Amino acid sequence: MCFFALVIVIQDRAEAARWYEDYDLAMEHIEAGQCSTEAIEALGAAVVDKPKPKRGVRTYAQRRIDYLPYLQLARAHLLCGNADLAQQYLERSRTFNITSEEELGPVEQRLNALLITKNVQPTVPPVDKEALDNRLLTAQQNLEGARGALSSTDYSLTEAADLGTENPHWATQRNDTARRIDILAEAMNRYHEAGDLLALADTAHSATEVTRSLDALTIQINRSVENRRAAGALAPTMPPIAVVESRQTAMPPDRTEDQPVIPPTSDDTQAISTNLRTAAAAYLKGNYDSVTTILHQISLDDSKAQAAALLIRGAAHLSLATTEVDRTVAQTHSATAREDLLASRKFNPEIRPDPTFFPPAVVNLFNEVRPKNPSRPVENPS
Repeated sequence: MCFFALVIVIQDRAEAARWYEDYDLAMEHIEAGQCSTEAIEALGAAVVDKPKPKRGVRTYAQRRIDYLPYLQLARAHLLCGNADLAQQYLERSRTFNITSEEELGPVEQRLNALLITKNVQPTVPPVDKEALDNRLLTAQQNLEGARGALSSTDYSLTEAADLGTENPHWATQRNDTARRIDILAEAMNRYHEAGDLLALADTAHSATEVTRSLDALTIQINRSVENRRAAGALAPTMPPIAVVESRQTAMPPDRTEDQPVIPPTSDDTQAISTNLRTAAAAYLKGNYDSVTTILHQISLDDSKAQAAALLIRGAAHLSLATTEVDRTVAQTHSATAREDLLASRKFNPEIRPDPTFFPPAVVNLFNEVRPKNPSRPVENPS
C-alpha cells in the first residue's frame, strides 16, 4: 500500500529525473543524517523507474553503484521517525535477497530502538562514553581509508591525463565520491556529539562502501594506463607512417628512413599524405576516437591511400575494443577492425602493417583476415 502511495506522489512531479540522479540526491540527504521528504520522494521516483535492487548497476559511462532503494527508503523513514514505514521497506529489502545482513543489521537496530521509544517512555540511559569513542574511532579510520583510496584515484587520474587516456566520467565519479566523504565526515561528528552509537556504526559502514567504489575506479583507470603504456612501448617513436608495402612473393622488407609510403604526385596527394600522418600520430598518442574523425575529413580516391587509411582506422578500432568495458561495444569495435583490415587488403594486396609501429594484435589480425566474398564492395573510410 505504501509503495502505491509513493507512486501517486511521484506522478505529480513535473519531470522525473533519471533513476540514478534521484537515487544520488536521496543518498546525499540520508548520509548527512537529514530527515528529508525530498529524499523519500526521490527514492520513490527511482523505484518507479527501476523497481529491482541490483549490485554493481551501471549509471552513466563507467560508473557503477549498488542500487538498494528499499534499504535506503527504510533509512530515510527512520531519520524522519516513521517506524512503521521503515519496517515495511526493511522487510521488502530482505525479500530480494540482495542486501546483506551486515547492511541490514544497523538499520534494524535503529528501527528497534525507535519502536521502543514510541511504545515506552523510557528514562534516558547514560551514554557509554567508551563505546561511543570506539565507534567514532572506527568511523574515523574507515573515512581515512576512503581518503587514502581517493588519493590513489587522484594519482591514477594524473597518470591517465599525462598519457592522454583520461575519461571525463572518471573525474565526475571522483568528485561525487569526494563530496560523499565530506558529508560522512560532517555527519560522523554530529552523531558523536548526539551520542548516537547506531548512527556512527552506519557511517563507518558507508565509508567502507566509498572505499570499495574508489578502489574499483582506480583499478579501471590503471588498466587503461597499462594498456596505453604497453602500446607506447611497442612504438616509442613516430615513423613517417606505419604502412609499408612488400612484394607478394617475399616477407615485408625492412623499412628505411627514405622509403616512401604514399608517393606524392600532386598537391592533393601531398595533403592526403599529411592527413594520414596526422591520423597515425593520433593513433600513437592513444586518441583513437579522433583517428576516424581525421580520416572522414579527406577524400581518398587513390587505392593505396585508401588502404593505408583503412589500416590505421582498423588498428584504432582494435585498440578501442581492448580498452572498452562494455562487451557489446567492444565486440562492435572488434568487428569494425576486422572489416577495415580486410578492406585494406582488398584496396592494396601488397600492403602490410609495419610491426615496428603497430602492436602484435594488429599484425596478427591483419594476417588472419581473409576475404569471404572478393566481389563484395568495400567501404571508403572517408
